[in-house]
Amino acid sequence: MDNLEDIQLKKMFLIVLIISLSIAALIGIIFFLIGSFNKYAIKVILTTLVLGGYSIIGMSSAELFEKRKWKILPLTGIVVYLFGLITAVLYLWEVGTGPFWKAPLIFLVISVTIAQMSLLYLMESKKDYVNIGLASTSVFASLVALALIALIIEPNIAKKVGEFYFRLLGVFVILDGLGTIITPIMYQVSQSK
Repeated sequence: MDNLEDIQLKKMFLIVLIISLSIAALIGIIFFLIGSFNKYAIKVILTTLVLGGYSIIGMSSAELFEKRKWKILPLTGIVVYLFGLITAVLYLWEVGTGPFWKAPLIFLVISVTIAQMSLLYLMESKKDYVNIGLASTSVFASLVALALIALIIEPNIAKKVGEFYFRLLGVFVILDGLGTIITPIMYQVSQSK
């Protein structure tokens, strides 16, 4: 575990981000100036953009991991990001068929949720109201993720459950967003006392 900490994960994600976005930009420029956009060129650009996107998401878990806080959450995030990246690239290159398209979306939802929670848990407070804000926001973020994953797995779930499914999802999204905005504000207020 100490060797993993010495790698400086955040730095690694930043380097991957810079390289992948630079490659995507270079390929795009070349194709705009002298080439034509064919299926292969689009796949290369999308692959480098997916790599860049997952690098951005991964930086939040890397930051939390490097702060040596909440080890399980950032390690889980990094594993999920890797699976998400792999499944997205395999899907882009048409390695998977059938319901395989669901896996990259599911991993993306989980990755974004873990990234959000990782950023929130960077705040360290001894104030109960901040910790309640962190915990409740994590619960609502998880409920949003579960509801979205259920929709990905079974798109007809809304027809089966009815309109209430989307109403409840909307409530969870609002509470998740509210917590994501006000918890850092509460944290800042707690630090200024």
